[in-house]
Amino acid sequence: MAAVAFDGGMAEGHCSLGLVRAFFDWDWPAASAEFDQAWALDPAYWVTPFWHGLVLCATGRFDEAEEQIARGLALEPQSPVVMHGAALNATMAGRYGLALARCRRGCRTIRIIFCCGFRWGWCMGLTGRGAEAIEELEKAVELSGRRVSFVACSLAHAVAAAGHRETAWRCCGRCWPMRGARLWIRLGSR
Repeated sequence: MAAVAFDGGMAEGHCSLGLVRAFFDWDWPAASAEFDQAWALDPAYWVTPFWHGLVLCATGRFDEAEEQIARGLALEPQSPVVMHGAALNATMAGRYGLALARCRRGCRTIRIIFCCGFRWGWCMGLTGRGAEAIEELEKAVELSGRRVSFVACSLAHAVAAAGHRETAWRCCGRCWPMRGARLWIRLGSR
């Protein structure tokens, strides 16, 4: 907020304030207004449509999110970060084929980004391709340095879905509470 108060003509400040309005205040209309202001100030700043798209995705407005993400992709077509956002929106909208294509493109651009591998594995699991999901999620866990709990828990979930209960139980230690609870439900009680 200080950046906007200091210089209201900076797209970066309005974009950051849009994130605050969305994910801390839960004020979606105010967030969109900040993103719109940022875009009006600097339509070459790819970060604005990227985050605006993810905020719209979080509110279930997938078609509008797609429009924003397309703006980001037009500005940064090789960005694995923007491609990950595009894959996330497609996944959440239930467009798994599109999500997989975007993951493939994002992972081809720069393989060290674990997010694309994570999203790829997640989509594989959602489309019933368990063995491929496990393989991709194992890579994503390694690429994340084994420090990102939602990736580890997604691997545990895929392993559980494939019927490997004991292996899944061993993976549970790295899962944060919400995903751990979902995994617990998937595995059932011992």
